[in-house]
Amino acid sequence: MRPRCMLVSTQSDKVLGLKAHSDSSGITILMQDPHTQGLQVLKDETWHQIPALPHGLLVNIGDHLEVGKHCITLMVLC
Repeated sequence: MRPRCMLVSTQSDKVLGLKAHSDSSGITILMQDPHTQGLQVLKDETWHQIPALPHGLLVNIGDHLEVGKHCITLMVLC
């Protein structure tokens, strides 16, 4: 497990972001700051905001999840 943190800024010239991507890991667990927005999913060619839930965790299943001797390929469907 590798923890990561993205710092948030209210100054538009200091905002960080990532290009559109899918998570190649097995599982990603996100704890969003309820006072900021930024997580989006692409569904039907439209970007949708994912609201942050106070004290909540978002569990995202990545592209590949290996279980035992078998590799199961999963794609996240909204």
